[in-house]
Parts: sequence; C-alpha cells; structure tokens
Amino acid sequence: MISQKNFRPTWWGAALAAAGCAAFIALGNWQTHRAQEKRALAAKVDAALAAPPLKLPARQVQAAEFALRRVVAQGEFVPAHTVLLDNKIHQGRIGYEVVTPLRITGGTLHVMVDRGWAPAGLRREVLPQVPTPGGEQRIEGLALTRLPHAFEPFARKPQGRVQQNLELGEFSRVSGLALLPLVIEQRSDTPDGLVVPVVRDADRKGVFDLARELSETSKLARDKKLKPGDMQGGTFSISSLGGIGGTAFTPIINAPEVAILGVSRSVMRPVWDGKAFAPRLMLPLSLSYDHRVIDGAAAARFTSDLASVLSDIRRSLL
Repeated sequence: MISQKNFRPTWWGAALAAAGCAAFIALGNWQTHRAQEKRALAAKVDAALAAPPLKLPARQVQAAEFALRRVVAQGEFVPAHTVLLDNKIHQGRIGYEVVTPLRITGGTLHVMVDRGWAPAGLRREVLPQVPTPGGEQRIEGLALTRLPHAFEPFARKPQGRVQQNLELGEFSRVSGLALLPLVIEQRSDTPDGLVVPVVRDADRKGVFDLARELSETSKLARDKKLKPGDMQGGTFSISSLGGIGGTAFTPIINAPEVAILGVSRSVMRPVWDGKAFAPRLMLPLSLSYDHRVIDGAAAARFTSDLASVLSDIRRSLL
C-alpha cells in the first residue's frame, strides 16, 4: 500500500521568490538609470566643449555655474602658497602637480590654478624649483570643483608645500586666502608647453588625409600659430611615447575628454604560433577611459578591434 502525502508550498518559498523578482526589477531599474546618467553626462561634456569660455568674476560664485566649463581668469599668482601634489605620474615618470592660487583682479578672492606637472628629482627631499610668472596673467582652462583625489589609507599631514590631496576648504583655512570653490586646470599657452591640437571628423578621413592634416597641424604647433579653436572640441586623445621608449604607461585623460590611448615603442618578440616561436612585431597599447561614460566591455572591444586593424595594414588603407 502506497501512502499519499500532500505537498503544500511554504510561506518562506513564496517570500524568497518575491524577493528575487524584486531584486531583478531593482537591478534593471538601476541599469536604466545609470545609462540615462551616462547619456546626460556625455551631453553636458559636449555642450561644455562647444560653449565659449566664461570669465570668472571677482566675487563669490556657485561652483555649479562654472563646473566643467571653459573659463578665463585675470589676476596675479601668489607663489608663496604654491602646493605640490605628490605621486603624480606623467609619461611614466613620477612627479608633482603644481597648483598655485591666483588673486583675481579687482578683488580679494583667489582661485587655485593647476599649472601642470613637474618631475621629481633623484632625491625626493629636494623639491623641484618651478618658476611662477610675475605680473598680471590671463589664465584659461577647465573649471573643476576639485582635483582628482589619490587614495590615502590613513590621514597624512602636509609636509611643507607637499600634499597628497588638495582640499579647498582646509587650504583656505590654513593659508588665510579667500577662495572660489573651483580649480582651473590651465590650458592657456605657456612657453614650450604641451599643446593638443584637435583633428576633426577623424572617422571620415583616410590614412593619407590624416597624415597630411597632422603634418600641417604639427607645423602650426611648432611655429606657435595654433588658434584656441584648433585645440578645443576633442573627445579622444592619442599620446605616443614610442620615441622615448618603455613598454607601457598609464595615460591620463585630458578632461573633459572621455578617453586617451597611449602608444609605446614597438619591438620584435618571439610569439608561439602553436608549432614554434616566430618573430612578431608587438606594439603596446594602453587605454584609459571615463567609466561614467564608457562601459568596460566597449573599451575592451575597441582595443581588440584596433589591434586587429593595426595587425593588417591593408585594413587601414580601406
């Protein structure tokens, strides 16, 4: 005789199923919201690139009015309060980001200006001597609400002018300077400075057209005849260190652009083809991208597709 049993669903099984459904719905909503945020950020960056620069006034402002906008400030640097932000890498070398307050003409307010990178010496206790231009200066650049922060496992007190991160509020309290809630990432012309001209509609031009335009643009850059519009509106940069050497480096995104490709020196390497080692010309590529705008999978596919095109020059000529 076979006994019969009745199986009834328990309350916890139904609750677990309901919780799973709710979690999947929440995840879908989060992904949709994140995609909308990325599109909004991309639109904001495009608008900032196309808009004319705003002049910073000699009065207190709201950071949101100028954040991620091109700005112009007129005033004099205060070199006594220059800050060196430590552990900044540029072209594979360690150094400092040089940040100096600029007293805005017509008032007592200051704005911090990220003037660029300076290399560290062989002895870290010997700081680089970075000259500061005297007299009234016209500074043009990108307005940020803060500089990128480096990870600090524990709080570290500033050592003289050297700091790990720059907090505007704390700097204002210690220095006694009244600050605008902004940092200008300087883009205006400086003697022997790095300029990044923009090649427009690159996706519609062939290799020979690009080579000709790059040659003409390079000549203008060497003769210091580039106009401000020639260096604005880019979304992607290419930085090549092949002439210097090295195997790879970490290129830093040129904000408000969204990605940068670093190209190192190519070299012949033995590569296993399944039967034997064969010589292959290897070109190291390093891609940095803003994850708020670009998904990691898309960046990986781009790098793979680029390597495929570069491995067969015939595809580049199509």
